[in-house]
Amino acid sequence: MVLTNTQTTAFFTGTNQMAIPAATVTQLAQEGVGVVGDLEEFSKSNLKQIAENLKRPGGRVPDPAAGAPRGATIPTPPFIFGAKSLMRLTVASEIV
Repeated sequence: MVLTNTQTTAFFTGTNQMAIPAATVTQLAQEGVGVVGDLEEFSKSNLKQIAENLKRPGGRVPDPAAGAPRGATIPTPPFIFGAKSLMRLTVASEIV
């Protein structure tokens, strides 16, 4: 079954579904989980590794602090990916 973009977004971000914040969903796509069907390729240990990667992203982002010098950056903050979301995603990968 092919899901629309709206259905895919609802699957990943819906509170009764995976409940993953939108910014984290974008980063999940960078990890290889961009659509529901991608879950077929991931095991429980793969998903745990993704969760670890989300805790410690590389790179830098613009400094959001008021009065920060123009062009100032800070390390990329961790992406929010709760334990319940990881559990739900793991179950979904087993189903897919």
